[in-house]
Amino acid sequence: MRILAPRTSRYSITRLLSVLEKRGVDPATLDLSLFSFMTGDLGWLRRRLDAPGYKVAGGPHPSGDPDGTKGLGFDLVVVGEGESVLERIIAGERPEGIIKGEPLPLELYPPFSFRFQRFGPIELIRGCPHRCAFCQTPRIFGPVRRRDPDDVCYWMRKLVEVGIGDIRFIAPDGLAYGIEDLKKIFEARPEGARIFFGSFPSELRPESVTESGIELIRRFCSNRRVIIGGQAGSDELLRRIDRGHGVAAIFKAVRIITRSGLIPIVDMIFGLPGEREFEAETIRFLEDITREGAIIHAHYFTPLPGTDLAHARPEDTSYLNPICGRLAREGKLFGSWH
Repeated sequence: MRILAPRTSRYSITRLLSVLEKRGVDPATLDLSLFSFMTGDLGWLRRRLDAPGYKVAGGPHPSGDPDGTKGLGFDLVVVGEGESVLERIIAGERPEGIIKGEPLPLELYPPFSFRFQRFGPIELIRGCPHRCAFCQTPRIFGPVRRRDPDDVCYWMRKLVEVGIGDIRFIAPDGLAYGIEDLKKIFEARPEGARIFFGSFPSELRPESVTESGIELIRRFCSNRRVIIGGQAGSDELLRRIDRGHGVAAIFKAVRIITRSGLIPIVDMIFGLPGEREFEAETIRFLEDITREGAIIHAHYFTPLPGTDLAHARPEDTSYLNPICGRLAREGKLFGSWH
């Protein structure tokens, strides 16, 4: 078995290796090439398509564009979650075509692989109830599932036993896991371990931010920065991309975080379709939110297959050069707005 994946797909591959570990399978006994990749990795992929044997593709890009991926020469394209399909392959099947994976309980497999020395964040939540127009997550995964808190505590202890003391989590909206269950996990932190939460990859939606949730992060976690997804600075643009919250929720979250003594990082996507209609609002938002103490993490819009904006063209963002350049020089913005 050959696993071919760029760093962008490291979490997906780690999860699949945990299936092999649980089943006690030696990868050398499987004659297949397993690919996982994102849309930005297509150049990387084309240099490796001559891999021998039965070729399987999965991950964000194949899930969003299964027909296009199949046309690249793969025997099988897995849409969505891959564990159930890998179980079939381990059992000797060699399905072909395009298959949708079956959603399974998160506790069924370890969150990482000790045997193959592939570690990463513990997955708290899989799936998302929101339908943001730019995002693949709700379209890739099945119904929202949570890993049981007792299972999370068990794997935290296991990480520390092998010398990994920094513990991180994956969730599309970290505080959606629930305050009481998070408190249980944080209080069970093994001695000598550090917990990072509300930072990548367990960022927060702004409407989930509460005084009690941020106080939990302040008390138990080692990160001093908390990331919230703002994405746009106009109520109308937020409505068009189906964010499910308005600008006021972003300001409220930022104020709660700053009052706690933590630093709010606001993710923003620039170049969204229709953004130029709201230039003045966007600029004013950037001025006001940074005045509140937020730091902007800028991202340039990339259309992703399978999303509502898959065929949209990014808009020109040169109007942002003066303000974003100044904020970057002042240490109030990082990332790319163009």
